[in-house]
Amino acid sequence: KKAGRMFTVLLYCGLLTGGLIASQLLPPALPESALDPYLVTVQFFTQLFLSYIMLHVGLEFTIDKSRLRSYGVDYLISAGAANFPWVMVVLYIGLLIPPETDSTGEAWKQTLLLARFVAPTSAGVLFSMLAAADLQDTWLFGKARIIAVFDDLDTIIWLIPLKLIITGFQWEAIVVVFVMLGLLTLAWFQLHKWRLPATWPWACLYAVVITGTCQALALITDRVVVGVNGIVIEVLLPSFAFGACILEPNWSEQQQAVEEKVAVGMSAVFLLLVGLSIPPFFMDSDDAAALNWGEIVGHVVAISILMNIGKMFPSMFYREEASTKERVALGIGIFPRGEVGAGILIVAVSLGVTGVCVLISALALALNLILIGAYVYIVKYLLMSSRAVDGARGADYSVGTSEKQKAEASVVSSTSELDSGEVKLSMDGAAPARVR
Repeated sequence: KKAGRMFTVLLYCGLLTGGLIASQLLPPALPESALDPYLVTVQFFTQLFLSYIMLHVGLEFTIDKSRLRSYGVDYLISAGAANFPWVMVVLYIGLLIPPETDSTGEAWKQTLLLARFVAPTSAGVLFSMLAAADLQDTWLFGKARIIAVFDDLDTIIWLIPLKLIITGFQWEAIVVVFVMLGLLTLAWFQLHKWRLPATWPWACLYAVVITGTCQALALITDRVVVGVNGIVIEVLLPSFAFGACILEPNWSEQQQAVEEKVAVGMSAVFLLLVGLSIPPFFMDSDDAAALNWGEIVGHVVAISILMNIGKMFPSMFYREEASTKERVALGIGIFPRGEVGAGILIVAVSLGVTGVCVLISALALALNLILIGAYVYIVKYLLMSSRAVDGARGADYSVGTSEKQKAEASVVSSTSELDSGEVKLSMDGAAPARVR
């Protein structure tokens, strides 16, 4: 299983990188008459696979409405983990590698949207790797699950004003805002209430319907309704909201295994399509051509560092729940990015964001995927060393207990040893010694 999951991560990275390379080589090689059909086909299938993935993100979204106050704190921390790296990368890209546009203000608007790809944690990749490392029963796993879901949700919510900033306050954009708010409201009040089938063939059907509806709406309003540029609703939020409304499935182990395999295949094809969707930079872009690969690598490394530093934000909290090493491990544990981040890149490109900054962002995402195995290794090392320290103090060996719980566990442990005769006390009050 561990080898298989590591292979999956390497596959994701290879397909994303391969798609990036192909996106630079294929368009120049195609005849002019075939270029537009090629781009339209890639764009449609990218949205289709994104819809499938986001539907499952919604399907896996769970929240206990009786614990809203506790979730409120978690959401604020998750928002910090999403927004701190975003702000740092916005400043870096905006100051050093802005998008290709003659307007400084327009460049900053595009950068705000593009840099949002660093905000969401890849829940699917993260949990697969943590499970492969046998960490599914830890405090970190449960807390990372909450943070990953909430920062995905935060990213989806931020998508509304970011799109408005780029498109402007046209009445079509106002319609889109009301539709998005309505979808979020629907997801909240109908959370996992719809008794609909959710196996992968049905999920594919839902994705086709959602993608087709969004594409048809944009096409009809653009070509039929006079004076309208087109009401464009990205598939991210409709797919998430629809998935969140479906009753959580209770699959057999065999069906669950099938669903996981299909999910891996869908994500793999999607990442390939993400790479193919990146517009070519070296056909007619003087600025991109002038930027050498050494500079590109430097920018990729710098953005990778910034996007990970920002994710350490949660490590400053949860002092009553976990040790310092566990909190640091939590920050590192939410480093992985993936499908949702790639989806943000697609949205940015579809709204006209261009320039070598898009290529650098995609390469930073690919590098992040490559390093996921290293991130998980560091997380496991920190948790194991935390266990060793707690064990030396006689504390409970379970990872994720709070400091108070660990102290109580230490007392219980000592008491049980006394009852069993394993410990004898010296008469002068010295420390107890274990009977060998």
